[in-house]
Amino acid sequence: MRRMMLALLIHEMIWLSYAVVMFASPEERTAAKLFLLLIFVYLAAVISFVIGKSKRFVLISLGISGFCFSLFLLLACLIV
Repeated sequence: MRRMMLALLIHEMIWLSYAVVMFASPEERTAAKLFLLLIFVYLAAVISFVIGKSKRFVLISLGISGFCFSLFLLLACLIV
């Protein structure tokens, strides 16, 4: 459980930095944004694999963190 919480905390930091980069450069092309997203997902997957040592842990932690961050962005858009 501690490893999952640590992985989720690191993932949320990664997604937050991705969101800051996306909001700081709105004029970027879609292909560049997708490429950057793939890099951030790969980074999160590698960090998660180092923490959890299994593919199942990686998929679960990426799924949970992606859902939580999507929910956070949705709430942020509703507030603003």
